[in-house]
Order: sequence, then structure tokens, then C-alpha cells
Amino acid sequence: MVITIGNHPVLSISRDVNPNETDAPRIAFVDHRPMMYFGNRTISATASVKLNGEAGENAEKWIAGFIQVQVAETNWSSYRGRYDSHGSIFCQRGGAARAVRICRDSRHPNSVFFPEDMINVQHLASTATGSPAGAPFPQMLRPTHFDQPGQGVKLIEYNSITHKLNYLHKANLELRFCTVLSVRDPDGNYYHLSHFYWGMSWKAKCSTTVSDRNGSGYHLNMIIERRPDDGAPNDAKVDFDVIPYGSASNSVSIGAVITGEPTDPELKRVLTAQSHPTCNDTARNAANAQIMRPSLRWTAFDVPRWWQFTAS
Repeated sequence: MVITIGNHPVLSISRDVNPNETDAPRIAFVDHRPMMYFGNRTISATASVKLNGEAGENAEKWIAGFIQVQVAETNWSSYRGRYDSHGSIFCQRGGAARAVRICRDSRHPNSVFFPEDMINVQHLASTATGSPAGAPFPQMLRPTHFDQPGQGVKLIEYNSITHKLNYLHKANLELRFCTVLSVRDPDGNYYHLSHFYWGMSWKAKCSTTVSDRNGSGYHLNMIIERRPDDGAPNDAKVDFDVIPYGSASNSVSIGAVITGEPTDPELKRVLTAQSHPTCNDTARNAANAQIMRPSLRWTAFDVPRWWQFTAS
């Protein structure tokens, strides 16, 4: 008898494992530049996969784990100068700025399973392997999944037409993923057992009034479209105030668990394709290739029309 995968794997999903998490963005500095960072919410999953076999068979090269791909992204922001004559900017880091539609959330282009060396040491993503020869059957493999996606948005951009600094006015971010429970056999074949779709979104508005604080840094009256911050950090030279605004526009959505592999042919190919761009590399390249459209005045940008603009 050869080793086989048992029927009915168990997959359980949860969100917000940390009760102290909030939806409030925070100030971060990248290369000494202030950024608004969105990404406090978390998602986790656990699974149980049964391997059947006979005594003496070696299952240590059988691996169960989660494969994750990003299937869509909305990522735009707009900026306004201190005065109408200072102009405004529309900035696109999704859509045409992204080199690939679907990227794999792996550590390297040739790695497949979701990374195990996550920053958060309390909730690690991990694969599970079978036992060596001599271990009894059936064997239960219990991989785990954890993710905390996020994006940073610059607080300040330079308007190349008015030659004035423009400040963050609106930001709209949405990340959509497909996470797949899979098993790899010793020959490198993958068996996709079940999957689920999920996503996170953030929408924020800032006031257009920006004043110097002691000659350095900027004071932003921030509006976040869900709940007030429970004490956002006053980091370095940037003061950050949050005001409640609207209803639950910042959200986490998790779909039902679906048995079997995804049906999208391109998504299925990316799951195990060799040398496929990682999501971190894709996001970094999109930030470097962001599409900027400056305006002479404060402009209410038509986002659907500007969405498809390319850099050419």
C-alpha cells in the first residue's frame, strides 16, 4: 500500500487573534520619510490532513502547508497642497503600476508554501511533515497559517507642476487573497485540498490643513472611516490625530472554505509556478513605478477614469 491522503481535511479560519488590534493607521518612517501605514488586522488558519499508509512506510517527505496568492489590489491616493494654488496629485500604485495581476505570497520566487519566518513571533505560519519509517498510520499533519498584510502611503509628495509640497488627502487600499491548503508528495506533486478567499480594505481621509509644528514635522487631522484610534503613536516629528468617520469601510472579509483547488486557470498556475514574482517584490516594484498625475489646482479626481492610465 502506498501513502495516500485521507478524505475530508479539516480547515478552520479565524481573524483578529490579538484583542488589542485596532483599525487605526500609524505613522512610520521609510528612508526618513513619513508614511501612513495601514495593516493592523490579522488572519489565521489551522488544518488537519490525514495520511494513510502501512507500517514501515516513510512519510517524512510528505509536506502539508498553505499556499497564498494575491489576486487583486486597489491602491491609490490623492494629495493636496496647503492652498488651492499649490495643486494636487493623483497617485496610482495598483492597476497599471503592477507588473503582474496575480503574485505568490512566498519568500522567494522559487519557494511555494507561505513563509514560515514571519515577524510576529506569537503566531507563526508553519508547514507540517510526515514521520519517518516505523511510525504508525494514520498520521495527522497540522499546518498553520498567519498573515498581517498592510501597505504604507506617503504623507507628502512633490507636485512637479506647482513645485509645491502636496499632503495626503485620501487613501484607498484593498488587498484580496486566495489561500490554499495543499500537500506535496516526495516527487514534488502538489494536491490542493481546499481553499478560501479573503481580503482587507482601508479607506482614509485627511484634512487639507497642514501647519508646521515648531518648524519641523506636520500636524494632520486624520479621518479614518471606521473607529477612532485608541492612542496612535506620536512618532518622531509627526503628530497624528484620528477622528471617527462614517461606518465600517475598513474591514476584513473572509469567504467560505471551498473543497478542492481554485478554478481560475491563471491562479492555479501561479500556485506552484517556478520563478514567479513574490507579492513583496510586486508591491515594491509597483511603488517604484507608481503613476503620478499632478494638477495645478485642488482636483476631485475621477478615479475610474484615472485607474487605467499607464506611465507612458
